[in-house]
Amino acid sequence: MGTGTQALVLSALGISAGAGLEDLAEMVAAGIDPLTLGADPITMSRNAEHAAFVRADPLTWQQGIRRETLAALTSSRATLASAAAALTIPILLVHGERDSLSGVEGVRELANIHPSVTLVEFPEDLHNVIHEHDRDRVEACILNFLSNTFEDLS
Repeated sequence: MGTGTQALVLSALGISAGAGLEDLAEMVAAGIDPLTLGADPITMSRNAEHAAFVRADPLTWQQGIRRETLAALTSSRATLASAAAALTIPILLVHGERDSLSGVEGVRELANIHPSVTLVEFPEDLHNVIHEHDRDRVEACILNFLSNTFEDLS
């Protein structure tokens, strides 16, 4: 095995904005500070236990989204899409179909045109698919991809 990156597993790749991110960008453009909106982690995962954990962690949760973070999320979409399209290694994309931050349409388009991309969508999941109630299915999907990609793991 070589020393470079040989495969990627990406969750909620933000190459297209979900409706929630677009709404947030419009509010910021109208002068609203996104930190005052009081968004809740439960909007990113249906798992209430995980949302409570995030709420309690001051390094993770600041009761909103910083302007700089929003700007980076918005401006990086085209770069992410072109960088992902240029890769030739196997890529697994896991994505919640109900993700309002990173729209699933962009990853669907990437998977349709890129031969080394495998997309697995989770119909009821939001943004943080690895923390959803069906995370056992997500983890099994990732392990299956890795086992098939690196046969010496099986």
